[in-house]
Amino acid sequence: MNIYKNKLLSILIIFCICNIRSFVLCQNELGKINLNFNFSVGTSIPAFSQGFLSEYTSVLGGKKEDFNNYSSFAASLSAQWIEFLKFSLQVSANRFTLQDKFSKETYPTSGTWRNFSEDMSVSDVPILLFVDLVHFYNKYKVYVGGALGGSFSMMKWSEIVDSPLNNDIRVGGTIINKNSLFFAIGLHSGISLDFDKESVPSFVKGLFFETNILFVDRYFDVFEKLRNQILPVANELNENKFMIPITVGFQLGIMLNLESKQINRVFGN
Repeated sequence: MNIYKNKLLSILIIFCICNIRSFVLCQNELGKINLNFNFSVGTSIPAFSQGFLSEYTSVLGGKKEDFNNYSSFAASLSAQWIEFLKFSLQVSANRFTLQDKFSKETYPTSGTWRNFSEDMSVSDVPILLFVDLVHFYNKYKVYVGGALGGSFSMMKWSEIVDSPLNNDIRVGGTIINKNSLFFAIGLHSGISLDFDKESVPSFVKGLFFETNILFVDRYFDVFEKLRNQILPVANELNENKFMIPITVGFQLGIMLNLESKQINRVFGN
């Protein structure tokens, strides 16, 4: 699975580099402010998430090595009044889960085993301000850009422990129930295609395909509530860890025109 993710990340980086080359010699003039509302669906894949999961597998005995990903959604409002620059405010929603069941010996050579059932979920709502470089080619254009912002994350981790020991300190329960805002950085690259004006309603502008990388500084004391259930405590459990810091995403969306006469009038266009 990690090899598959690394290949996807390599393809994304190559895709961005190729698009950067296309921004030279852009000569079109917009002459007005273009406002678009964009909506897209796709998926985001966790990448380089071993910071937390390496301790989960090596110390706690977990079997799963990665989170499951689901469909993701994004909506953005973009404005462009300079021929090669576009500004966008984007809100997206992603969800990741991990369910796991495993057994681990209570202590070496004891011959007694605890059974564990784990249920983790991370719901992410990144809010990012993008600045894109854009190059026009007749009906289609390519763009690449970066963003700063924050991501509101809702994280839950529940654990059920079936133990043969009486009064076992390893009782499980709610390990994480945390809602926090984390700093986020985004990069994306895409291609958009405008429809013929005669073939669609005037408010429908076109389609776009986009790839992106998102870093969320989701770095905190993941094992805080587990340390009093584990004796002796491994050093790895005393440190802050990243939880799904980097995701690679793919989105397919539609662009809608927004009425901007009043705004254009302010700028004299």
